[in-house]
Amino acid sequence: MPNEIITLQLGRYANYVGTHWWNIQESAFAYQDGDELSESDPDAMFREGETLRGETTFTPRLVLVDTKDSLATLPSQGSLYNEESYGEEDAHYLWDNGVDVHQSKALPKNQFLQDLQKEELQAPTNGFQNGHSSNCSSDPKSYAFEKVVSTWSDYKRIHYHPRTTILIDSNPVDKSKLESFHFGYEEAKTGTVLNEIEESVRFFAEECDALQGFHILCNMDDAFGGMACSVSEYINDEFGRNICACFPVLHPPSPLANVSKLRNRSLSNLLTLEGLLETSGFVVPLSVCQELFKSKAKSFPHLIYNAQLEYHTSAVLAASLECMTRAYRSRSRRSSVSDIVVNMVSGSRKLLELSSSLPLPYDHISHECFADFLCDYSDSMFYHSLTPYTSAASPVVKTFSQNVSLMGLTSLEFVTPAHLTEQSALHQCSNPTAMIKMYMKERFQNSQCSVTVVEEAMKTLTPYPQIFSECVQFDGSITTMKKPSKFSDQYTEFLLNGNSSTTSSKKQLQNGHGDKASPNSVSSVPMMTVLEASTSVGQLLKQSYEQGIMLRKWHARLGNSDTESHLDETIEKLQTLERDYQVCTEFSDDDSSD
Repeated sequence: MPNEIITLQLGRYANYVGTHWWNIQESAFAYQDGDELSESDPDAMFREGETLRGETTFTPRLVLVDTKDSLATLPSQGSLYNEESYGEEDAHYLWDNGVDVHQSKALPKNQFLQDLQKEELQAPTNGFQNGHSSNCSSDPKSYAFEKVVSTWSDYKRIHYHPRTTILIDSNPVDKSKLESFHFGYEEAKTGTVLNEIEESVRFFAEECDALQGFHILCNMDDAFGGMACSVSEYINDEFGRNICACFPVLHPPSPLANVSKLRNRSLSNLLTLEGLLETSGFVVPLSVCQELFKSKAKSFPHLIYNAQLEYHTSAVLAASLECMTRAYRSRSRRSSVSDIVVNMVSGSRKLLELSSSLPLPYDHISHECFADFLCDYSDSMFYHSLTPYTSAASPVVKTFSQNVSLMGLTSLEFVTPAHLTEQSALHQCSNPTAMIKMYMKERFQNSQCSVTVVEEAMKTLTPYPQIFSECVQFDGSITTMKKPSKFSDQYTEFLLNGNSSTTSSKKQLQNGHGDKASPNSVSSVPMMTVLEASTSVGQLLKQSYEQGIMLRKWHARLGNSDTESHLDETIEKLQTLERDYQVCTEFSDDDSSD
């Protein structure tokens, strides 16, 4: 079965999400003989290589694009294959008369990165390097990430391959261009960025024995959305259709953003969505925002997070991606990226919704088994949508198919005690997959459902933020001893105090898990995701083209004929697609009346 996946990360916020995602994957690696192997297959997204000193390496099969200032202390070519990283005594020169070195002063590393560097230098050489060992993850130390993280490289745990990083100039004169969808689209079509992306993608693809597909993780609201559309077209032409999974991500805009910037964001959102739907296998927009074009953040039970911190919001999205993609990344997998397309996409209906339960609100005191838990949610939802304009709790006229991934429950959780077996059909089912399918079928009749269950929990080790409420225990279990913190009150206090230099880390979070030095910090959580093809995404399409109509009027007044023409075409395509979902709804009504 096809195995390898190549990931592309385009843009600042996409790299925030991606960095958390790679950190989560790395935290599950087995470093020592006797360590329990992860149920995920690391070869799916990581590659084996070799340094100049013959040491085996394990790095992400990744191509990322960002601006130069996003790297901070990170070398553009990484340090794993850089001979300078081995020290002056190991360097070899062909020139006998010495070498003059001129370099700019390096930026100071935060304490977390310093500790990682010390850990590497002190670790014994064993012929295998993946970046770092797991010691730093378990070190009971507070790093105050909320204060020190200014870019994604400030909390990156692992090394990248030299072919991974592609940089764009970000001088103040050209910075406004990075807000334009069209600049990104053309830059990836005609600029030097295109050649660099193609060369890196070919390099990783040629190493693959059986490439199963691509992940494109991209900003949705700026030039990198346009770049993602160009890259998706290239992959479609070079490698074939239906193997590209696109995850455009959207961070809540700053409350201080001006009207012009918000209009540019809205235009990029619209054009990115339509462009990716045109060429990709499927598209799953992700955000903690309730809507594409407004900044209000969603509340999630058992999570207390600062919606203005990219370090926080990206962690929520990264954990959900990790759980969702387990369906085609597990060692015992029976599916691939293309299988998701075959099972969940029909015609032009490529827009999917992702919902998540982070953490799974499974209370061992109130529930004697998992069937008890599911029965408690027979009329309500325990997972929440991460796709704007959609809601897992809202009435869905028609659900076509679902892909469920559950992490963190042992087989014993699915065994019903003898005195409860007669309570419901769910209690009589001891097979995890069958139980979840039965539950979903009762909620969504006539929907196809595939299920992936892994006992391994979602790791939330350093540097994952401690954004969990007080009722979440260190192992992710839920206790009824304390009520979940009220989001509105906690979030308001966090916004007021979160950036204060005099506010302690524990005071900032106000959730019982102030920092990693706390003995009750959460190290892993059970969670569940539901990838869904349904008519609920029609609302997202409708709001998108209605926003496009408003933008078209504004550009018409300014005389921007090219943008106006592009918007006309985009609006028409989104209206047609939205009508496709309406037709599905009508067919569903006809079928139910027969």
